[in-house]
This record gives sequence, structure tokens and C-alpha cells, in this order.
Amino acid sequence: MKSPPTPHRLWLYRQAVQDPAAEVDLLGRIYEHYRGGGAAYGRTPRHPRHPRHPRNSRGLNRGKVRKDFPGGKNFRGGLLLREDYAGTCAVAAAWVGSHPNRQAVAVDWDQRVLKWAWREAQNEIGPRAEEDLHLVCADVRTFRGPRIDVVAAGNFSVFFHHDGRALRKYFKNLRASLRPGGVAVVDAFGGPGAMRVMRQTQPMRLPDGKRGRYVWEQKSFDAVTGRVDCRIHFELPGGKILRNAFVYDWRLWTLPELTEAMIDAGFAKAEVWSDRYDPKRSQSDGIYQPMSRMPAREDWVACVVGVR
Repeated sequence: MKSPPTPHRLWLYRQAVQDPAAEVDLLGRIYEHYRGGGAAYGRTPRHPRHPRHPRNSRGLNRGKVRKDFPGGKNFRGGLLLREDYAGTCAVAAAWVGSHPNRQAVAVDWDQRVLKWAWREAQNEIGPRAEEDLHLVCADVRTFRGPRIDVVAAGNFSVFFHHDGRALRKYFKNLRASLRPGGVAVVDAFGGPGAMRVMRQTQPMRLPDGKRGRYVWEQKSFDAVTGRVDCRIHFELPGGKILRNAFVYDWRLWTLPELTEAMIDAGFAKAEVWSDRYDPKRSQSDGIYQPMSRMPAREDWVACVVGVR
């Protein structure tokens, strides 16, 4: 009997790690918050840890980005998104699917990954992919494209920048890509647990209904450079292991370092969003909102928001 094919590593990643609907909801609410919408808090999205540069732009979808959005004047949740280090492009596709007037640009350096993402997006949002989703193979550090409302760099992608100069250069490009009042949202994790050598596993369901396991590994941490070696593995039925499906060489930036780098890059404001944690109960409320202080905990995940 022929064994079922091994699922694509990007499919496994998306299934185990990403929650595009929650991320889109949070991004829209963050944008609304800074556009005068008042309290606009979002539920906690999933992340890898509780689970992710050629110069010339090569668009897989060559449609033009609309300059006008009919019927969108009173919509306050943002209309045009750019997803950096897009990978699966799941957030960009979900953004387009969440409102008839929304469009998205997804930027990644790997053409093969974008081709896989394009096929998935066509299956998920149908004709809207041709009209309103634009996948671009380019270096996010230099790509500009159209001015946009929201830039999202999720899955801890900002940790790919290993020194302050590179980080500020990227943030300057983010700011230049935004419309006035637009927001850039990057996520980060930290706490003592982020520096430990460890492995976490969680079950996941495969396309054939069988169960596998997602494995998050923190292989090493260098206290001098702040570099952390993180890896994702997948354990599949029949003893098959997809080892090192994703490998990350990250700089573990702190929240003050990220907010200060955004201000240095010219953002008018930089704030931290996270969920509230009760140290007595060792439990968080799962609702992201602006935070001026965060009590100590073993692990935390937060967003840093820069406002142009």
C-alpha cells in the first residue's frame, strides 16, 4: 500500500503556527486605534514559539494596485496592507478576504515560496487573488511599492536583522512606505525562557486526518551577541521526521531596543502591545492592547507598533 505524500513544509508551518484571521483582526484594530477609533483591542494570534534579497522586484501578480477604494471612505480598519517576509502570504490573503475593499502586497525574497503561496491563495480567496493580492519577490529592506496603511512583519521576522544599523535601515524603509497615519507592526518574543536551550512540542492534524507533532527547538543562545538559533521540526506518522524544516539565526532584540530604533528611524510614536499578565495566577487574558509596563514572566510575546 502506497503511503500518503509528505505534506509541504509550508503547509505544515501554516497549520501548526499561523492564525491569519486573528492576525488580520489585530492589525485592523491597531490601525483603527491610532486613526481615532478609540479602544480597539485584539485577541492573541498564534506564533512560531507557541507554535517563521534580491534587489529586482518580480511580481507574480502584475495587476495594478488601486488608488481609489469605492465605498471605503467610512471603513476605519485600514485598506492596503503590506506583509513583509511574507512566506506563506497567509496574512496578506486573509486581509484581502476580510473586506471587499481591501488589497494586500506580500513581499518575500524566495520565488519558490511565493509560487506555492500564490496557488494556496487562489484556492482560498478565488478571483480576489487575481484582483487584489500582489505577490512580489524582492528585498524587504529596499522595496517600496505603493504607500500603504499597514505594514506587518510577523513571525519574529524583525529578528533577522542582527545589528542596530540594519534594524534602523529597515525601519526607515517601513516608515517611508506608509501613508500619513499608517502603522508598522512587528512582533517579538522574550523573557528568560527565550534564552534557554529547550524544545516544545504540540500535536497537529495532517491533511489525511492523522496526527503529527510540531516541534519548536531553541538550540543555542549567545549572551554576548544576543543571537539565538531556533528550529522547527515536524514529526509525522510512521516515524517520519521532517528535521530542520525551518532554521532561524535571530538577534533577540528587547522591546526598548525595538521602540527606540523605530523612533530613531523617524516614527512619530512607537508603542508595545501585548496581553495583560497576572503574576499571581500565572495567566494572561489573551487580549492585546497598548502597554506601558509589563510584569516579569518566563515567556512573553508582544507587538511593537510604529506610527507615522
